[in-house]
Amino acid sequence: MNKEKHFMVTKLIVSDEKMGNEETQVIETVELEAVMTRRVQVIDWHALQDRAVWKQGWVA
Repeated sequence: MNKEKHFMVTKLIVSDEKMGNEETQVIETVELEAVMTRRVQVIDWHALQDRAVWKQGWVA
């Protein structure tokens, strides 16, 4: 989209969840930054698992 092909995860947005007596942090969303344009977008981290849309690593 917008000729952007390469992105970096620049921030993890977490929430605190209590499980029993322990509090853990759970990733909710991630902040992605386009390498060339520096445009930032926030998406659900589960969306990164959609191989039809995202590929891990640098692809030519």
